[in-house]
Amino acid sequence: GCCVKENCLRGICLIRYQSTLRQKIAQNKYINCDLVIINIVSAANHLHSIRYIHNDFNPNNIMIDNASQQTIVIDLDLCKLIGTPRTRKCGTEGYEKVSGIAKCENGRYSISQIIKFIRNHVYLETGKQDQKRESVIRWTIVTIAAIQHPPPIAAG
Repeated sequence: GCCVKENCLRGICLIRYQSTLRQKIAQNKYINCDLVIINIVSAANHLHSIRYIHNDFNPNNIMIDNASQQTIVIDLDLCKLIGTPRTRKCGTEGYEKVSGIAKCENGRYSISQIIKFIRNHVYLETGKQDQKRESVIRWTIVTIAAIQHPPPIAAG
């Protein structure tokens, strides 16, 4: 939002989220893994639909709202139009697929690595670790299939 006084923009109002996905998991806080994964895929699909690639999906660039468990993707400074050269190092080690071009496969790889991170580190209040890991493994398959390619550019 923004702050307006006497028809003049006086400032912007931002929400400060307390925890990244990495911090939430490190603190052994419960997270809704399904919701996190769905929201990350949704963010990737939205960016792809407007022909952009995030280029830095990783657990430090995903915030979790403590109240709603909503997932917010941050750090868009490496975002590039699909097909454009990546002129400097993009991504985070272990979460990037080395490529000189911004393309959907970069995001798919990063998200698959985030799912592995969740699968390997998630805290479960119920103690049903193996059952939850199997759920996350299934999500890996569904997620990678769900990330959409951008719509084709109309010839003009």
